[in-house]
Amino acid sequence: MANLPLAFAEILAGAIILDAGYKGDSITNVVLGKATQHPLLPGGSAGGSSSSAGGTGSYVDPLPQGTTASRVDAGGDYVLPQGGKFLAPADSTIVAVDQRSGFGNYIAAEITDGPLAGTFYYVAEGVQSVVHVGQTVTAGTPIADAISGPYGYGVIEAGWAGSASQGNHDPLAHFQAGYAGDQSQPSLTAGYSFARFIAALHGPMARFESVGSSVVAAVEAAFAQPPAWLPYGAGRG
Repeated sequence: MANLPLAFAEILAGAIILDAGYKGDSITNVVLGKATQHPLLPGGSAGGSSSSAGGTGSYVDPLPQGTTASRVDAGGDYVLPQGGKFLAPADSTIVAVDQRSGFGNYIAAEITDGPLAGTFYYVAEGVQSVVHVGQTVTAGTPIADAISGPYGYGVIEAGWAGSASQGNHDPLAHFQAGYAGDQSQPSLTAGYSFARFIAALHGPMARFESVGSSVVAAVEAAFAQPPAWLPYGAGRG
């Protein structure tokens, strides 16, 4: 069946979500014209550039220029350009480099500085590690090269990971009550949190698709008042 044209309200809602993600703010605040500053950027401003590599609390966009964003699921889905590299978004320690069912190549690391110190993240699928377990890297250091993965060249998923006791740093979404696949609400909440983290660093904002489109309000509410397990939400990080 051919896709019908989107209603104006749907187009407007999508634009608001993307704008909110880019500004690192809630949908509600963007709608009301009350976008606030974001703590991850230099000087707390959502309008500045991401900080330079290295230094306490210095975070960078891990995605190379030319990356395009796809959907939100357990993390954010992105497509890296030819020759692209995934960078450490913060000073990090590499905690896993292996292959996993459903992902292929899988790399996980722990953030070691700044407001998200102690948080784990992963990047998987169309990437090849250039680091090893136990290695420490500074923000902006390449940790993986784009390659042909299970879903195409440079097609990756990146998101929050769990601790060592949580399935050896599998995606954090997998361990939440109510998780029932990548488009379930706990998964989308974790994925949206990471997508907002990337957007706050001026990377491309992943979007809700299919089932995810029906739970946008609930996911945004969880981001606005983040549960204890969510590493990054409004007023946290």
